[in-house]
Amino acid sequence: MKFKLSTLLVGSAALAMTMISAPVSAVAGAEFPPRQMEIIVPHGVGSSQDRITRALGKEWEEIIKTSFKYNNKKGGSTRIGFDYFLQRSQKQLLSTNPAVAVLMYLQQKPDWKWNEEVVPVGMIALDPGAIYVRAESPLKSMEDVLAEARKRTLTVAITHWTSPENLVLHQIMDYTGVKFEVIPYGESKVAVTQVLGGHVDFGLDKMVAINSAGPGVMRYLAITMDENTVPEITNDAPPLSEVLGQETVQAAAYRTVYAHKSILDTNPEGYKKLVESMREAKKTQAFLEEVKKFQLDPKLVVDWKPKKIQSINDAYEKAFAKYGSVLTESK
Repeated sequence: MKFKLSTLLVGSAALAMTMISAPVSAVAGAEFPPRQMEIIVPHGVGSSQDRITRALGKEWEEIIKTSFKYNNKKGGSTRIGFDYFLQRSQKQLLSTNPAVAVLMYLQQKPDWKWNEEVVPVGMIALDPGAIYVRAESPLKSMEDVLAEARKRTLTVAITHWTSPENLVLHQIMDYTGVKFEVIPYGESKVAVTQVLGGHVDFGLDKMVAINSAGPGVMRYLAITMDENTVPEITNDAPPLSEVLGQETVQAAAYRTVYAHKSILDTNPEGYKKLVESMREAKKTQAFLEEVKKFQLDPKLVVDWKPKKIQSINDAYEKAFAKYGSVLTESK
C-alpha cells in the first residue's frame, strides 16, 4: 500500500512538473476560450464606448461560446483601466478608444510599452470627428470659419483639453495663422449644448455626440477624417485636410478591443479565434440594429486590420511631438 501511494505521489509530482514546464501556448490553447472572459472598459458606465462594447458582447459571446462580464475602470484618461488590465491574465480583454489612450500614453509615460503589451483584436466601429455649427449659424462652411477667424478670435467647444480635437485645432491655427479660443467643457453633451445655444462660434466633436442634438439641428462643416463615408447624414461636409490642403490628425473615436499581446505570442490560434469571432459578431443583424440606437450609421461598423489600427499610434505620436506641450498645459 505504501509502495502504491509513493508511486502515486511521484507520478503526480512528475505530472505537475510536466505541466509547469509545458509551453504556455499548449496550456492556454487547451483552455481557450475560457468559459468566462472579463472586458475592462476604461470609460464610464453608459458612455458610448461602454454601450457599444456591451452591445457587441451580447452577440459575440454567443459566437465564441463564452460569457463576458464587464468591469468599468474609468479615470486617468484611460490609464487606470490600462494599468488594471495589464496586471491581469489572458482571460481579460480591454475596450477603448486608442486616439484618447495613445495621448495618455505619450503624456503620462507609464512603465509599460504599448506595442509590447497589447494587440488589437478588432475595431467595433468608427465615430468620426467633425467641425459643426448650429443650423442657423452664419458660418455656412469651413471657409467661412477661416475667413471670420482672420477678423476676430473665434470660440470653439471641445470636451477635453488633452484630446485629438485640440490637436486638430492647433494644426488649423498653425497652418492658417488664425486664432481660436478653445474651451474644454468636460462632457460632449455640455459642449454640444453650448454650440446649440450660440454661446460659442462652433464645435469639434464626434458624430454620435453631434447627432444627439437631433436631425437638422446642427450643420457639419468638415469631417476630421481623410474621407467622409456618410455624406448623406453630414450634409456632404468635406474632409478637413481637403479644405486646408494639408494633412491633419484624423480625430475620431476608434472603438477598439485589445487583448494581451501574450495571447498572440503564445497562442496564435486563440488570438485568431478572437479576431474571427468578433468580426462575425459585428455582421449580425441584431448588432447592426442596436448600433442605430447610438445615432451611429451601420456603415461606420468597419473592419480595419490590426496593422491599420496600430497606425493610429504613429500618426498621433507625430502630432504630439509638435503640439504635445500645448496639450499638457492645465486648463
